[in-house]
Amino acid sequence: MIEFLRPNAVYLWNERACRLLKNLDYCCIFIDIESTSALPFKVDAEDIDLHDEIVEIDDPWIEIINRAYTAGSVYLNKRDSNYERIIPLIQNDEFYDKNVRSAIVEILTAQSFGSKSTIYRYARRYWQRGQSINTLLPDYCYCGGKGKKKTRNGVRLGRPKEFGDLPNSLWSPELERMMHSALLSTIFSGRYLIDKKGKKVNSCDLNAAYTDLLARFCDGDISLLSSGKPSKSMLKAYYNSRFTVERRAQAKHGEIYFKANNSQLTSSVRKDMVGPGSSYSIDSTPFDIGAAGDDRLLLGRPVLYLCVDDYSSAITGFLLVLTPASYFNVVNAMTSAISNKVKLCAKHGMDIQQNEWPMEGLPKAFFADLGSDFRTKNIEAATSMHNISIINSGAGQPNKRGDGERVFGRIHAELRHQLPGLVSQYTSKKSGGMSSQKNYTMLLDELNKIILKAILVLNHKPLNKWDSDNDFPAELATTPNNIWKWGVAHRTGSLQLINKDFFWFSLLEQETATISNRNILTIDGVKYVHPELSGLRVKVNRSQQKQVVVRDKSDATAIFIVPSEGAHEYLRCELEPHFRRFKGLPWADVIDDLKKRKHSNANAQHSYEVKRTADFIENEKVTEVATCERKEAIDGLSKSEQVANLGDKSEQRRQSQTVYNKLKPELAVSNACINEPMIYEQANSDARVKFFMDEED
Repeated sequence: MIEFLRPNAVYLWNERACRLLKNLDYCCIFIDIESTSALPFKVDAEDIDLHDEIVEIDDPWIEIINRAYTAGSVYLNKRDSNYERIIPLIQNDEFYDKNVRSAIVEILTAQSFGSKSTIYRYARRYWQRGQSINTLLPDYCYCGGKGKKKTRNGVRLGRPKEFGDLPNSLWSPELERMMHSALLSTIFSGRYLIDKKGKKVNSCDLNAAYTDLLARFCDGDISLLSSGKPSKSMLKAYYNSRFTVERRAQAKHGEIYFKANNSQLTSSVRKDMVGPGSSYSIDSTPFDIGAAGDDRLLLGRPVLYLCVDDYSSAITGFLLVLTPASYFNVVNAMTSAISNKVKLCAKHGMDIQQNEWPMEGLPKAFFADLGSDFRTKNIEAATSMHNISIINSGAGQPNKRGDGERVFGRIHAELRHQLPGLVSQYTSKKSGGMSSQKNYTMLLDELNKIILKAILVLNHKPLNKWDSDNDFPAELATTPNNIWKWGVAHRTGSLQLINKDFFWFSLLEQETATISNRNILTIDGVKYVHPELSGLRVKVNRSQQKQVVVRDKSDATAIFIVPSEGAHEYLRCELEPHFRRFKGLPWADVIDDLKKRKHSNANAQHSYEVKRTADFIENEKVTEVATCERKEAIDGLSKSEQVANLGDKSEQRRQSQTVYNKLKPELAVSNACINEPMIYEQANSDARVKFFMDEED
């Protein structure tokens, strides 16, 4: 059996861990690797076969002999010196024989190689640890009790106190518990402040923790601090030794900030990607350059949307607008990413070649954060229609969208030094600076053209830190354009082309409009005309129906009817003439106009109701007086006498003349008193007929 045993291997035999030092034909030489007084011993082959099973185990000293040090170090010099002491002993073929070994040790001792105990100690270490010269390396790394608490019979450890007369307390388990509790209740309590940039900052530091520790130490008796108190350095030492660097960094700014900015990155975004078009990162941020109006007066700070191919880091689309972040902006940014860039640049007044910006087509997925503009039911419905995915990263995890986050810095770095109106370029007014808003100069259209040029430049800039696979050619520059073209040719192929207009319509938010009067669609109080329905003004019972539509949030001129099952064309519905004032207005302005009108009408309705009520009260008084006068007038008259003047044309004309006189010019008003019946009756009858004749005459 001994022919199967490997020299220098460790075996478990007779419940002892032994190393096989030498394998002879008739016996084996072993040594117990755990005993501090072990020496080599011989075992006959027959004894090994007759005894219990012998099993090879892992060498516990393998890490010790593989230690590496620089040439000329103290460790190597010490090792070589120790090795020279035992060379005659370990190189002798009969070192396992007690008599031979003893004679060699006597000679070495006589030649001043060391005492017997020294020679035996180094020889034993050499045999037990694996018969390698590195087994004789000094074990300084195990000295000092690293990681173990040390005591010195009631004497304070460390450097003596240099300043101050008051003594410091000794380290004790009770003090350690106090320090731990003080740190947990301050630095690790989870109380944070928010700085100007919106970042969490721990509201407690070591000073606050030290104050808490002293309060716990004295337990209400301040005089105890004069007889010996724990020093701040003791608390700092405990803080650094008890809590890891990761835990301390996490407590400084919070867990979310730590994971996003300080935690170790264990992978790359491109590691599992096939090629270009696998995923587009889309994100938005306030643009660092302010915009001005057509009159060059300051207008506001735009919002910049960018789409970036995660594999090639190529910018595939953008959107710069002055409206706040919204789903409608996301729709336009995604449409820009899948559009033909030659046509897109032509709309901005620029002529480019297809190879200057070749990114076109539908990606496999869009990667975004947890913003409300990226999480809607409409975008989820569109994904199933176009067979794409919308992936949202976790909260506070910008590290998962590295390219999408860094691309804004690349754009701003290209433009900051040359454009006026840079946000935060000046110090605050409180510090003697001036507001950067006063320098907003560029029009929004001009900023769009400038960003477009910057994108074309950045797509041709080499990426020094781009991590490629082993099949990417080394002679090809790592520009986003080159990476895209190579990836399309050798990895994914051309992206799926799709009609830009249909893609834009399909992403819009689908809403429900009400159909009334056969062809009128109403949505948010605004009416549109259905071009394919009859508009006869005929009353129809229960005529209200529902219709699914989409609308352009930037223009209320028309809405679009979503195609029915099996259809593909969106039907345009124009504004009803009564709402022509909304033509060309954004929907935000339309809603604001409707709210203002409702507000004004509500106030006017209140004024009307107040005036109407006042008139009603006044009219009641007049009516009451008239009723009383009529009762007095008919008192004692018969019914025939009461209706005697009914239909009297002459009296009707005479009463109407008072109304006419209030409207006629003063020159045409007669001085005659119309209330005198004698003068009225003597007037020329022909003249009366001429001026007061009516149809009944």
